[in-house]
Amino acid sequence: MGAATTNDRVSFSEVEFDAPPDVRAMLAQLGRTEDVRFAPGGRRLAIACYERNSIAVADVTVAGHRSITVERVEEHRSDALREPHGVDFVDEDTIVVADRGSGIVAFRFGDGGSLVPLGALGDDVRHVPQVAGSVAVLAGEPPQILVCDNRASVVARYRLDAGSITGGDVVVSRWLDLPDGLSVSADERWLAVSSHEAHTVVIHSLESHAAADPVAVLRGVRYPHGVRFFGEDRYLVVADAGAPCVHVFTRPHGGWRGAGYPTFSLRVMGDARFADGHHNVQEGGPKGVDVHAATEVLVATYEQQPLAFFDLGAAVDAGADAPTPDALLEYELHVLERFADAKDAARAQVAALEGTMLFRAAAPARRAYATVRGLVSRNDRR
Repeated sequence: MGAATTNDRVSFSEVEFDAPPDVRAMLAQLGRTEDVRFAPGGRRLAIACYERNSIAVADVTVAGHRSITVERVEEHRSDALREPHGVDFVDEDTIVVADRGSGIVAFRFGDGGSLVPLGALGDDVRHVPQVAGSVAVLAGEPPQILVCDNRASVVARYRLDAGSITGGDVVVSRWLDLPDGLSVSADERWLAVSSHEAHTVVIHSLESHAAADPVAVLRGVRYPHGVRFFGEDRYLVVADAGAPCVHVFTRPHGGWRGAGYPTFSLRVMGDARFADGHHNVQEGGPKGVDVHAATEVLVATYEQQPLAFFDLGAAVDAGADAPTPDALLEYELHVLERFADAKDAARAQVAALEGTMLFRAAAPARRAYATVRGLVSRNDRR
């Protein structure tokens, strides 16, 4: 494993892939990307192209840790795509997209780069996502679909059944603040959800109720985005949208329980590339991640490089560097600063409201209400 000697290099083995010139040209024009997924067979990749309102599909051969070929890339479009943010495969030819403009849409790949709609939200769903952010498909008949709602900060479960997406039961409703990524463990017992504004990843039991607390809270990632279980669910890799890194968490001996920091922090881009996308503290780092099941090759996507591969298995086997105490302290101070900034902003909004003529005019009504509430409270205590 080639460790970096300067910050202009990655800190673990990036795998250079072979591709024809037209494929590289197509990848270079995809712009802002948000998610990437391997198909079940590991021979296809879907990339959510946020700004181009499309899904790019690559035919890939991952013959080993050091042998990857991207043979073809085709961009698929549909009028139903408006800011696609998450994507997952139902089978080799069917995908579900979490789309910030359209909600949840299922497609089959058609000829000539088309997407054939297979289902959209029915009229009787119990939770209509305000802003669909990420999607994870569970095996079964009919397939089940987990979707995180960025704005409502919940995760809901749906079904793709007979050309319609039905259901919509909320399965996670607490301790989330702008959930941005989802991953279901291979045994479908655990659900990992990244929480952008809480700066954490929470792990829930899929057998628990919606208001249950998480079984684990993972810290040390500034702006967690894509997440993926791998290595027979022993590990979880998390993309940090606010840093040039992915972070790997290791399952404790007792299972996914408790609170934890990353076991490894792995740099996936150099300073120059990170700076190109680091327009604010929340951007510039990797967005979508997935792991090839047979080889433990990591695929990552981000605006500056829509497709990059890394030898994640080798990094884990070699015992890559853990984050330093100074790095973890820097993370904690950053989180405290962000929470303080949010509190100050809320106080400023209250002060601005109190300064309006309407607020001052309503002062007598507020005083009368407080008096009545006090009288009712005293009577209740009697």
